[in-house]
Amino acid sequence: MNQESSKSISVIAGAGVDIRILLVGQNEVVRRGIEAMLHSIANVRDVLSCTGHDEAEGVLDAHRPDVLVANLADDPGLAPLLERARRGHTKILLVMRDPGEAELSAAAQLPGDGYLVEDELTVPVLEDTLHRLLVDQVPMPSAMARQLLHRAGRAEAAAPPPRREYRSRLTRRELQALSLLVEGMSNKQIARGLAISDHAVKRVMASMLVKLNCANRTQAVALALKGGLAGAGTR
Repeated sequence: MNQESSKSISVIAGAGVDIRILLVGQNEVVRRGIEAMLHSIANVRDVLSCTGHDEAEGVLDAHRPDVLVANLADDPGLAPLLERARRGHTKILLVMRDPGEAELSAAAQLPGDGYLVEDELTVPVLEDTLHRLLVDQVPMPSAMARQLLHRAGRAEAAAPPPRREYRSRLTRRELQALSLLVEGMSNKQIARGLAISDHAVKRVMASMLVKLNCANRTQAVALALKGGLAGAGTR
């Protein structure tokens, strides 16, 4: 990373020693606002703030942040950066301006581990979202969850759910894990529910996402609702 690029990356010391965050956004007002909120959260150690993808890729490689926070509405060309973050095992938190059809569809095509809406951003909401994200839950605003359910319901009404097709792709253990995921459980909770190790859960989840051709857990939940798979592994 050259000297000019490094000048546009601000490192803000937090009060805690737990979480290092990379914040990416071209809208300075929004980025600074989220930056200030993150700075007030005790468990945040550093916030590295970038405006461009080249800078952000350099930070990902050099600092290996725990969480990448990116504004979907502000910067639609995020896919390569998010894929790079996913390969480096960095959690991805996407911030949306409005969880309507357009942004929801865009978010569903990207690797994401959690979601927030700009208008609902407060320090307690952000702190709770980070905590849930780091224990392998999939935090999302209620409006987004309702949209997912609504879309799943419309798709189910338009055509018979392809339940048999999807069931044939998954093992019984993968179906059980998917059912627990639909209930909002984290990887640790799923591990306890299935009486297997955390590492085994990660392998099951990875295999399940590949078989369902889903980029992330949110897509898998939407597909399970659409295909009538919720609870299928328990019967």
